[in-house]
Amino acid sequence: MNAVVSIFNFQQYRHIQAPGWQPGWSWYKKEVIWSMVGAQASDQGDCSKFKGNIPHCCKKTPTVVDLLPGTPYNQQILNCCRGGLISSWAQDPATAVGRTTSSRSCNVHSICVPSEFIGM
Repeated sequence: MNAVVSIFNFQQYRHIQAPGWQPGWSWYKKEVIWSMVGAQASDQGDCSKFKGNIPHCCKKTPTVVDLLPGTPYNQQILNCCRGGLISSWAQDPATAVGRTTSSRSCNVHSICVPSEFIGM
C-alpha cells in the first residue's frame, strides 16, 4: 500500500522553522515502511527478522523527517527536501506545503490506519 502525505502550513505569518516538521505515529500491528521518497524515518528500528529485502523502517512508533536541499532527484517528490521548513500560507503559498510518499506493509483486506498521530 502506498501513501502520499502532504503537510500544509495555514498559519498566516508563522513559518515552520528548524528543526522542521517531524510527524510520528504508532502502528496498530506489525506494519513496516518498505520505502520512502521525499523524507526518511529518523530511526530504522529492529529489522533483523527480515532477510533479503530490508524495510526502510521497522519501528512501531516511527518519526519522519524531511530531506535536505540538494537531495538526489531520484529520492525527491514535489514539495520535499527543504529540511522540514515550510513557509506560511499567507506569505508564500507555493512553499507552504511539504510532501512525502511511502510504501508500507498492509494487505488489501485490512485497513492499517496508524494511531496516536503526532504532528510536530
